[in-house]
Amino acid sequence: MGNFYGLGAAWNVAKEDFLKDNSVISSLKLKASYGQQGNDNILLDGTNRDYYAYQDIYGINNFGDGKPVLSLKKQGNKDLKWETSKNLNAGFEISLLKNRITLNADYFERKVSDMIYTLPLPPSNAGSYVKYGNIGDMTNRGVQANINVDIFRTEQFQWSVYANATHYKNKITRLPAEQRNTGLVTGLFILTEGGDRYTYYLKEFAGVNPDNGDALWYRTVINPVTQQQERVITNNYKEATDYNTGKSAIPKVYGGFGTDVTYKRFNLAVNFAYQFGGYGYDDIYRSLFHSDTYGSNYSTDLDKTWTPENPTAALPRVDLTATNQNGNSTLYLIKSDYISLQDVTLSYQLPDAFAQQAGLSGLKVYFTGNNLYLWSKRKGYDPRASLTGVSDPYRYSLLSSVSVGFKLTF
Repeated sequence: MGNFYGLGAAWNVAKEDFLKDNSVISSLKLKASYGQQGNDNILLDGTNRDYYAYQDIYGINNFGDGKPVLSLKKQGNKDLKWETSKNLNAGFEISLLKNRITLNADYFERKVSDMIYTLPLPPSNAGSYVKYGNIGDMTNRGVQANINVDIFRTEQFQWSVYANATHYKNKITRLPAEQRNTGLVTGLFILTEGGDRYTYYLKEFAGVNPDNGDALWYRTVINPVTQQQERVITNNYKEATDYNTGKSAIPKVYGGFGTDVTYKRFNLAVNFAYQFGGYGYDDIYRSLFHSDTYGSNYSTDLDKTWTPENPTAALPRVDLTATNQNGNSTLYLIKSDYISLQDVTLSYQLPDAFAQQAGLSGLKVYFTGNNLYLWSKRKGYDPRASLTGVSDPYRYSLLSSVSVGFKLTF
């Protein structure tokens, strides 16, 4: 059981005497809040809530001989504590020129302490059970703002535009003592003190051997003479060193923008979304240069791979006997910038007299298109499909749709 608190305050400055008759500022509000939130949401087998995280959990397995075997599924941790988030928000809302311009802006800060995470276990565990613990602290700090402007506002013609943006930085401020020097590796990412949650940890691609098409990677070794670290190039994937790339899946800025135009009975609304400044990992693209499966699809960039006739190719040789030619590396990192046309709606409000003849008080017909187009670094790569920026062959991109509808008012 945990106790968490919060409070907030707002000041409607526009109601003060010194702004009551201001012809420029229509409204002005200052606001701030602070609150705590607890998290103990631990899932067992990825689906069911675990209410006994402090206790060992056993399961019954069948290893093929028809005899039930009792095995450890999760090792309890009696030292496990609540994960606590402390949230601070402060900002303002302002409207200008009779509400023709509205601007909202907020600063936010979230400090997470005692983060709940799966603890590293010895290799002998071989994935047979998990153990949860409080591994460290993390902060998120950023700003978000949105603006709306009525460019024209007459009886028959209205035109408005809007935009919003969010920028934040994520920072891990504490890790367990045993991981402070090495970091905590999880999948394609590494957690380090001072780094962020989604920094890529990969082998660094060093190019292609023009003589035989081997993929090349960097390896860190100790120079026997100087006793200093040096980087050398190797074609042995297992010998290559994994590096903290310093590149993150978290974008520098994301948001949306759009416009709304009304002329008499016609209305057109167009909305976009965007993000810039982050990196993704195109695992689908990587898998399409597979070298261990017959009769499967390949990327259309196959002509950019090494062959004896194309010795200066940017991509390594595709080889069924060398299964690491397309192994995970920085070769498949890609900018996750995008702009997407989220939706377009064109509508027409039929005359009231026409609607009344049909026994209605209002009738509108509209055409809507959703997820109509995506501009991204590589055709086929959709950064929106994954929070981490890692493309997943089992997850489809957002589907595009076009529809026609009627809105009836009785």
